[in-house]
Amino acid sequence: MREHIDAIGRSIQQSDSMPIRGFFAWSLLDNYEWAERYSKRFGLVYIDYDTLTRIVKR
Repeated sequence: MREHIDAIGRSIQQSDSMPIRGFFAWSLLDNYEWAERYSKRFGLVYIDYDTLTRIVKR
């Protein structure tokens, strides 16, 4: 992921590059989380459903 973010940064710095409006971190595993009704946790951030606290995973 670091390489992708670095490439986006380089593209933004080039005046003739295509415009970058945003970056979305999504994976196929996100669909499995939905299918499992959130019983399994995937993704980049852990969410405590009781407090809605978000904790970035390593």
